[in-house]
Amino acid sequence: MEVMTMTTQTPTTAQTKPKRDGGVQPRKQANKARAVVQMRRNKIIKDVLAGKTHQESGVAAGFSPKTAAQQVSQTLRNPIVQNALRTALEKAGLTDEFLANKHRELLSAKRYIPARGHDEGSGSAQGYIEVDDFAAQVRALDITHKVAGRYVDRHEVDTKQPLQIVIRKFCSRGTPPQEGAPG
Repeated sequence: MEVMTMTTQTPTTAQTKPKRDGGVQPRKQANKARAVVQMRRNKIIKDVLAGKTHQESGVAAGFSPKTAAQQVSQTLRNPIVQNALRTALEKAGLTDEFLANKHRELLSAKRYIPARGHDEGSGSAQGYIEVDDFAAQVRALDITHKVAGRYVDRHEVDTKQPLQIVIRKFCSRGTPPQEGAPG
């Protein structure tokens, strides 16, 4: 009778050490992350009020230049940021009433062009005709519709609508198919 002996090796500490999930952030850093997000939001609001583009304000807030404009747009859709931006605009005197009045002025914008056959160098105002400034009016309409939310940035398809599938029974020639007929 033979006796077989087996030897087992104990695993080293490197093999038994559990792997850390890279997506989990330690609890002690959560407050720091919130502070960074709040600082970025404030920087974006300040830059937007200063007239910078989304790209410029995103880069200044610390976003990657490739994705800065998209991330600023996403940040500005946040209701907290929208309220803060609205409050800052009102403090600057840009209330809804003020903006509406300015838009009304732009929608009826006029410009002056020289009258036909008139010498522009004469300096008299009688040789000019008042016409609609369509370029300014189009820009005003565009802004007004954007503010009113009448533009859709992208088309989304609702995939949660009910779908009706009709199965028809195959039949021999000459007989019409019957919808929903049992097989």
